[in-house]
Amino acid sequence: MNKLTELLEQDAPPSIQEIYRNIRLNCHTPMVALIYRHLATKPGVLEWAWASLSPIMRSGLLPNSAREMALVASYPKVSSLSLSEIKALDLLEIDVCAIRYIIAAYHAANPCNILATLFLLKLLRGSIQLITEPEDLTSALSLKTQQEFPSLPPMVDSELLPREILGFRPGSASSMGLTPSLYRHLGHWPMWLKVVSEKYLSVSYQSNEIDNYSKKLYLAAQKKVDFFFTQGEKIKFDDDRPLGSEKDLLCKTLDTFVETIPTLIIVGAILNQTLEEY
Repeated sequence: MNKLTELLEQDAPPSIQEIYRNIRLNCHTPMVALIYRHLATKPGVLEWAWASLSPIMRSGLLPNSAREMALVASYPKVSSLSLSEIKALDLLEIDVCAIRYIIAAYHAANPCNILATLFLLKLLRGSIQLITEPEDLTSALSLKTQQEFPSLPPMVDSELLPREILGFRPGSASSMGLTPSLYRHLGHWPMWLKVVSEKYLSVSYQSNEIDNYSKKLYLAAQKKVDFFFTQGEKIKFDDDRPLGSEKDLLCKTLDTFVETIPTLIIVGAILNQTLEEY
């Protein structure tokens, strides 16, 4: 199976680990998203991305915009699994708490991820960028006072996931070997994933409900990013952004994440509702 390359936190050198830490703290999440773990495999790309994102991350502009977007977004409504169905899946209270914590972590992270990805695409394809402040002069949130969240369980290998859940990702993600980390973190409960995929996600997918809600989220995210570029003084590019074929390949990858992330936000909202009866 083709797999998207990534650099896990435990395998990253100190300089990359520090960027990962900054992303986690500024987005208020316990994990670093796959988009950043992939960018870290390209020499200098994650460093460029963080230098570009840092001002709108540290100022709170991006994280606050992400939370606002998530709060006002609409999601499909589904009924919960019954208590008997949950018990039949051998889910204990600790399992349900762990599943809902994972979903909540991604529901916090993915709105940030879609805004960050769209922002980077706009920088790559445009001719302007926001002025970046020196790292030691940023006036935003002090990382020393921000909360570290409990870690998520290890990710399950994508080849061990139920095939049913792998159907709920855009075709471009599948062809690129992009398996959402949300699914891999939830892979510790394969029978639950299989059941909810068949009972809930397949219905919403076939009715185009997931696609329609995802498109609304994408449009809302695009408006937020357009607003970012009205804030502060703008200058012409003179940075170390990727160019040429490297830029084209990076844009293609980011486009795939832009297509995938809104879908995952909707899927996560549906998955969360399946356990509300517990």
